[in-house]
Amino acid sequence: MDVRGYPTGPIDAKGAFTSEIDLPPIIKPGPLNTVAEADRPHLVDQPGMRHKYLPLRHDPATGAISSGGRYLFRGYEDATNYRDFRQGVEARERRS
Repeated sequence: MDVRGYPTGPIDAKGAFTSEIDLPPIIKPGPLNTVAEADRPHLVDQPGMRHKYLPLRHDPATGAISSGGRYLFRGYEDATNYRDFRQGVEARERRS
C-alpha cells in the first residue's frame, strides 16, 4: 500500500481529541478550507500532536456541512492539554 507522507504500521499515538462542528448551509467548502488552513499553524503546533485530520461531510438534502477535527497525540496528557488549549481559544473568540 502506498500511503503518502506516513509509513505504514503502528502509529505512535496514545491520546486522541475529536471535535464536531455543524455549519449553516451558507458556508461553502471552498471558503471553509481557506479558513481551516489559516487556523492550522497555531492549532497544530502543539506538544505531542502527531496527526490532524479535517473531515468534511456535505448533506445533499439540506446543504449543511459538518466538519471538525480528528487529532492524534503521542500521549493522553498531550490530548487533554490540547483540549484545555482549545477551550481557551474558543473562550477568547466568544469574547471578541
